[in-house]
Amino acid sequence: MYKRLSAYVLPVVLAVAAAVLVQGAARAETASFVPCENALDGARYRHTATKIVAGPQKGKVLIVGGDSESAAAPTNPSSIYSSCFLYDPAQNTFTQVASLNIARTLHSAIALPDGRVLVAGGYNGANELSSCEIYDPLTDKWTLAAYLGQARSRFTL
Repeated sequence: MYKRLSAYVLPVVLAVAAAVLVQGAARAETASFVPCENALDGARYRHTATKIVAGPQKGKVLIVGGDSESAAAPTNPSSIYSSCFLYDPAQNTFTQVASLNIARTLHSAIALPDGRVLVAGGYNGANELSSCEIYDPLTDKWTLAAYLGQARSRFTL
């Protein structure tokens, strides 16, 4: 009985999955892309994008650091960004904000409940970092925070 049932169910499941994929592909082909009026200062790899969760900047996205190399890992310290941007989805614009104190890529970031953003660790093109910084969108300033117990990159908070 199970062989007969599975012989019937599997083709039905595959047919439904194929229909969903085709329908999704059709939607993707008709979707439109709206470019921003202004953009970042270049292509970015291994940056973070963190949604601000409180305060006047709530809902905006902080783009932090990263690098300009498309290789598997950055090897040139001058390709590491310290620049940061705030993306406003309501206006579809990027605004450059204060730069990090320490350029970093492969770092982690997390939104804090008060609207600030914590950035930790990463890589500077030569070494993993243990430094942390906090961005305050009210003052547009980065402040160095406590250091991690061990330098690290490619981790989550």
